[in-house]
Amino acid sequence: MLMTSIGRVGRSGAWSLDLPFFYAAGKCWIDGDSPYDQTSLVAHSQGTITNDKSPFAYPPTIAPFCMALALFAWPMACWIVFAINMICIAVIALLTYEQVIAQLGPAHGGRAAVAAAFIIGMPATSHVVWMGQSTLMVVAAVYLGWRAKQYHYPLLAGVLLSFAAIKPQFVILPFLWIILEMRHWRHLVVAACVALVLIAYPMLMRGPVNCIHDWLAAVHAYQSHRYSALGGEHIMGLPSLLVAAGLPAPPLMPLMLVIGIALFVCRRRIRTEDLLAVFTLATLGLVYAHDYDLCFIAPTIAAFAIYAHRRLNIALAALALAVLLYIPHRLVRILDMPLMLHWRTLVLLAGLALLLWLNAQADQPAAPPRQSQPD
Repeated sequence: MLMTSIGRVGRSGAWSLDLPFFYAAGKCWIDGDSPYDQTSLVAHSQGTITNDKSPFAYPPTIAPFCMALALFAWPMACWIVFAINMICIAVIALLTYEQVIAQLGPAHGGRAAVAAAFIIGMPATSHVVWMGQSTLMVVAAVYLGWRAKQYHYPLLAGVLLSFAAIKPQFVILPFLWIILEMRHWRHLVVAACVALVLIAYPMLMRGPVNCIHDWLAAVHAYQSHRYSALGGEHIMGLPSLLVAAGLPAPPLMPLMLVIGIALFVCRRRIRTEDLLAVFTLATLGLVYAHDYDLCFIAPTIAAFAIYAHRRLNIALAALALAVLLYIPHRLVRILDMPLMLHWRTLVLLAGLALLLWLNAQADQPAAPPRQSQPD
């Protein structure tokens, strides 16, 4: 993983090629400018960002993180993000290991270790480290935040899920589920308070209306950029597949609401332990994600490792899906069939269907996590 990330084995381009966006955004906010203005962003990037690059479209809640990075010299900022990503990989691997052990028992430490090692060795993991991206931070925050929610730690869950909202599509389903449950309001209150703290400075600087307007305008421009638009070869999700096929795609937000409500209606057919795996596969396969966001399948790896116990057919199916998911993109591009470049969406949908089928086939729900007083 280190060789293909900071070692740049098999890579072209500079290390941390996405980090300049965070760094320049932090400089903008510190100087009282808006990072959602492309001219201002480029001016504060010290030549690392040009006008043809995609706009900065992260929500204003990321401002404290970006401003903290911008206080350091550029080389130090790169190493700080690298260290944070290493910590996040360790957290994700440990959570994966613990999830398998919790359901199968300590005797299955080898199986749990293999699942954790798969997370560390995934191409998407090293790609995010190489890019200096935020995906691993969000994966760790969502994974640990959802575990805290299951164990009834509302403060920790609210803080982590609120931070994870810097990539909104990956927390909409968890938050919607908490809302529909109507019994974990403390999680939502904490998350709202944390979000208000994170967004306070950008709102005070630009005003609440201008701040939100600037961000939404940047999101619209970002979704129109060639590297982020639906139908692009590096964009996963059913809407992107439909656009690539020349068909109309549903709006993303209503689509997520429909998916969330449909899953909640069928909640008795979904094991509590598999909820996060279902959320991540539904987001990746049915909504919107870049191909480097595949490290979000960490909870799914743990789920399939558990279901594959003493079930050779499930083990072979999960292995086949993993192999298909990580066929190198450049090999598929050789086929010169644009629609085939979206094969990962089909693999993710197949994985989601398999996981839901396994849940439906379960004789009874597994034992719930450690109980405490309800919210």
